[in-house]
Amino acid sequence: MVIGMNILVITPLYYIQGRPNLLHDTSAIHYLIRPWAAEYNVLVVNVYFESLRKIKRYISKEERTLRKGYEYTVDGVKVGMIEVLKPYKQRSRLTVYEAMRVKRYIKEFADRNSFLPDIIVTHIPITVINAVCDIYPNVPKYAVLHTTDRTEWKRNKRETQRVRDTFDAFFVRSKNLYDFFKNQELKRLRDEILFSGGKKADGIIPKRHENVGLMYAGKLIAQKNVDIIIKALSFLEGKYKFVFEIYGDGSEREKLQELARKSLSSNSYRFMGKVSHEEVLNAMARNDFFVMVSKNECFGLTYVEAMVNNCIPIGTTGEGIDGIIKDGINGFLVKADDVEALKEKLEECFKLSDICKREIEHSICECSKTYSEESAARHYLKSFIDEYIECGYGGCCEHNRKN
Repeated sequence: MVIGMNILVITPLYYIQGRPNLLHDTSAIHYLIRPWAAEYNVLVVNVYFESLRKIKRYISKEERTLRKGYEYTVDGVKVGMIEVLKPYKQRSRLTVYEAMRVKRYIKEFADRNSFLPDIIVTHIPITVINAVCDIYPNVPKYAVLHTTDRTEWKRNKRETQRVRDTFDAFFVRSKNLYDFFKNQELKRLRDEILFSGGKKADGIIPKRHENVGLMYAGKLIAQKNVDIIIKALSFLEGKYKFVFEIYGDGSEREKLQELARKSLSSNSYRFMGKVSHEEVLNAMARNDFFVMVSKNECFGLTYVEAMVNNCIPIGTTGEGIDGIIKDGINGFLVKADDVEALKEKLEECFKLSDICKREIEHSICECSKTYSEESAARHYLKSFIDEYIECGYGGCCEHNRKN
């Protein structure tokens, strides 16, 4: 057992409290980390990338002050967020100037909290490597690789080499990422897949009875392929009774609403807007199927949340959830851009007998024991602690720090 461990997490994927004007992508890492706070000292640095085209936002004195650093505590975890600018339409990566700012902020934030890390965990390392490579040189650093790391791996050889040289161990968020980085001959790549866990809705929520319930939850952007779902359902209109609920907001919302008006009857779809996480979980418990056929999905937390809430997932083959969802066993898989394939899969779902549906729901129930929020958090933390101990650390961290 490791006593008194201080864990510093650097990630762009954390819950943002009290800043509704900022685009928030996902809280997946927040859900994984918050159970640690009861046993370990955790400090999170959220490196928030903002497009240079929104620089006018910093005209106000308050926004300029917040850009230097914004701190809050959520679920017992102290979070420090620093905003960095990136050129419009360019990838998220730290320039030399912004890297200096991030390094300085991490050190000052840690010092203010009298915090000396025993391990550093960095998500999407290629975006922040110019800062992370120089901080706390004698502290073990573990990288968690995401889809962005794969996308950027061959674009900048210098930053890629820095990632290779900086971290003591590499972990991935999905099997397809593991296969990619193994093929890249990345040394110190570990076998463990650091999956996310889903939270169960509070209380008992009955399923629909009059219609088949389908839902989508996430950003309404092109990558998510919500238009493919609407088009596929249009072929089944009148043949089956269903209601498709769409939760979320984004740049494609108006286009999707127009497509739905043209393709579906008004009583077979509902745009629910952006709602709380609890409301999404309740919707999953109420609906029969969760449908998301997105592209370039690192993992897909919402699939797991659907499973934990006994909502059968329909996902994308070859993406992050492939391998967790097994087609026809605990959910269904289709190609991302294939309307015809999704139509056929949806029809297969609509025709499921009560016996087949119960068998799938039983498989989901067994699978969700592994992918519950608590189980995933334990697995996630254990992977780092095991690595720490195997490398010769361990015991009481107060007596084992190297710097």
